[in-house]
Amino acid sequence: MTLAVSIKESEEKRKGHLQDALYFRRNRLTKAKQTALMRAKIEKMNQQYFLGEQPF
Repeated sequence: MTLAVSIKESEEKRKGHLQDALYFRRNRLTKAKQTALMRAKIEKMNQQYFLGEQPF
């Protein structure tokens, strides 16, 4: 797994991870679902702390 280098790419990756989580939820694959949700969370943090506007 590699982090995105632009905000747009990060948003697309996050949406993809969330779609994966929904797929895994429908098929009752709980570990895979949790992994996909964690990846979406990491992309959100990437957007917030590394790709967004700097606070200083």
